[in-house]
Amino acid sequence: MKRGKTSNPSEQKRILQSALSEDELENAEIMTFKIINAQYIQSTILSGNIYFGCAEYYAYQEVLGNKGQGDKNEGLYARVKKDNLSYINEQERLYGEDLCKIENGDFLDLKLRSVINMPIYCFYSVNANDLGVKYFDEPGETLKVRYRTYKFNISKEVFKDFSAENFGMMNFINHTDLYRRIQNSLRSEGCKHILKSRIKYVNRVGKEWICPEGHPAELFYKDKSFGYQKEGRIVVTDRKISFINEEHSNKKYRVLNIGNVKRIVQKDALKIQDIQIEIPRVRIVEI
Repeated sequence: MKRGKTSNPSEQKRILQSALSEDELENAEIMTFKIINAQYIQSTILSGNIYFGCAEYYAYQEVLGNKGQGDKNEGLYARVKKDNLSYINEQERLYGEDLCKIENGDFLDLKLRSVINMPIYCFYSVNANDLGVKYFDEPGETLKVRYRTYKFNISKEVFKDFSAENFGMMNFINHTDLYRRIQNSLRSEGCKHILKSRIKYVNRVGKEWICPEGHPAELFYKDKSFGYQKEGRIVVTDRKISFINEEHSNKKYRVLNIGNVKRIVQKDALKIQDIQIEIPRVRIVEI
């Protein structure tokens, strides 16, 4: 779905057109953005550089006290009781030195070093079927065309995680193009395997939990306490640019150039407050 005519905090607007089936339309991603220090937004616009972290780096950020930006449970694929020896022994047999075991009270948290060192690009993602997203339709120029206006709020809670003297929203007006650019840049480095998905938020505090999907799907699960962030991720699974050989957690960040982004990025200064978003007159062509 191409991004376009958008009303945001600065009231800037662009034209949007999509050709989607009804099912695709109901699940379409309608807004993608990052909240970062304003100087980095300007740097991205000027250089075309975006930055990938990894689960180990984000876990390290919580250790530093950056709750919201950091999460010690990043990359967790299993939390089991310490007396669940049959499962623990089986994981040790399967993964050997790749297995990372973390004491957590009566539980043992399990992660894989190969997974928590995969490069990750995170963003705030709004889908058409998200709770709180409202829309209304207007007829178009033919029976197969209609115009849809979306309205929703972004909670101030997400901005509190990034509060600083000068922070802002880097809004990717065309997120389909963003993903294509990232794909192309990674492929130029020999990386072919990329995953994109939204985070699933689960309740796993004080209880056993095992990721219901195969590795590295655990990178798309977080605790329910982070649900307000509505996070989406792009994960690079190729070992070629893994952080596995970087010993220092605070250096596990990598730059990727995705070319001239001036036409797909807009910059807005922010305050810590609820923000009302309107995306007017999305042109929808029935297929």
